[in-house]
Amino acid sequence: AKVRLVMESEAGNQLRARVTTHKEAAAVAWGDGGSSRAAFAEFLLDADSRQSH
Repeated sequence: AKVRLVMESEAGNQLRARVTTHKEAAAVAWGDGGSSRAAFAEFLLDADSRQSH
């Protein structure tokens, strides 16, 4: 029943559109120069420097 909702209803169309938007935003964030990639790289550098001390 829930699969039918997602596949055949207007609410399902809206849900798929939102999912696509979030998927694209995540791809940008994790891409070269993206905010998530930069933050994760900074985290790794910080963790490495703490381990060295």
